[in-house]
Amino acid sequence: MLGYAFGATGAMLVLALPLDNQPHAIERATRANQASAEVRSLENGALQRWRKPEVSVVIDASVHDVTPGAEQAVIQAFGAWLSANPNLPELSIEYGRGLKPKLDPDGINAVIYAPIEFSGHRDDLAITIGFSDEETGEITEADIIINSRHAYGTLETDAPGAPTTSCDGSSQASSCEHRYDLQNVMTHEVGHFYGLGENRHNRISTMYSCTSACETHKRDLSDDDQRGISLLYEQGSAQRQMGCSMASRAPGAPLGSWAGGFLTIALVSLLRRRRSGVCLAAGHARPPTTPRV
Repeated sequence: MLGYAFGATGAMLVLALPLDNQPHAIERATRANQASAEVRSLENGALQRWRKPEVSVVIDASVHDVTPGAEQAVIQAFGAWLSANPNLPELSIEYGRGLKPKLDPDGINAVIYAPIEFSGHRDDLAITIGFSDEETGEITEADIIINSRHAYGTLETDAPGAPTTSCDGSSQASSCEHRYDLQNVMTHEVGHFYGLGENRHNRISTMYSCTSACETHKRDLSDDDQRGISLLYEQGSAQRQMGCSMASRAPGAPLGSWAGGFLTIALVSLLRRRRSGVCLAAGHARPPTTPRV
């Protein structure tokens, strides 16, 4: 499920989130400890992570079709990680149209809803495809593909039948119409986006390598998840400053429109879970494993 392809653009790492009836992926990685999410490294020991101070992510219009509230679920998934570590790069969200899954870099970090056609990943809930410098480990691009072969929803966190641990046989999938909570799935994928691998030991961890229907607990990072991201970003990153930055809007374009290319939402603040959530300025702007997810 995990592989490296080397070319002019560097190393490509593919990670996937499989369903609970899928075999687990085998990855080459270093570990913070036996329970924490895997911290991926290259053969020369360089850690795979973002190193620039700001990262832009484009949410494709196809995401509208996942489920009502899908865009907010994606944004909250990124917010869970931003609130956990001040050393992560600042994030800006843009909106685009017509983006397609690909295994070649195009300079865009995309979130796309589409059928996954890559060999070995057709049944995954989602995958993250990333590219990194083959010498420094710096992530240069990452795409998250939500597999349209599965049913998703914005589920209630305290719904009857929702499992509190992943893939332990306790899920009553019929209670949520066999759907997967989109924010739950996306929070796992965003962990891959930032460079974390799977956690294969702690079933309550966001980065646990399997996901059950109806579960929502991956929305909230466990101690293991926070230790993993802290290890990965403990050095070389400046802390983000509190506050929001406003993106400009093209003349005549209403907020939330798709006209004129990209609509941008800037998420520049350090997000705190205990606060009201994501600080936004809107302007013109495999259930269980994946390709660098």
